[in-house]
Amino acid sequence: MENKIEKTNKPFVSEDNKDIIDSWYKRAREVTPETFGDLINELLHDYNLDYGAKIHAAAACTIAMFNACDDIFGFSGFQSSASIMQVLYKLNYPCNKTGIRVIDYDDMLYPQYKDNFRSIPRNTWELLRKRADELINENDRSAVNPSVWNHWMGVSSGLIPFGYYISD
Repeated sequence: MENKIEKTNKPFVSEDNKDIIDSWYKRAREVTPETFGDLINELLHDYNLDYGAKIHAAAACTIAMFNACDDIFGFSGFQSSASIMQVLYKLNYPCNKTGIRVIDYDDMLYPQYKDNFRSIPRNTWELLRKRADELINENDRSAVNPSVWNHWMGVSSGLIPFGYYISD
């Protein structure tokens, strides 16, 4: 579907309008359950948004929703991060069977975070091995690229790929 800019009296916002977009994120962090709907309605109805600005508007709506829920539920830090991971997982990776990871590359500046970059959590490794077994059993070897088949066989037999190691 082609993204067309509507002719409207609504203010046009593009990704270049950093001040406006930054104000959405600031307000999203300050909403309450009572003001949540005001921001959402504004972002959904009061602007003519370009392709990139729509991404920021949706992200600001998501942040606002989490902040409104936090006011009611009282999320712990773990619950907050687990909730956003569920959004990523269910929205973008619904067929994933082994898990996902978000990496903060700023952590590469601190040696205590080295395990974040070259390690696979033990439970994820077991899921990967199980999934490799399933793929081997579900597929005809002749229909799979030999390098992929050999990789699955290695994972299935316990060979940890890509120079990674298992962490607890």
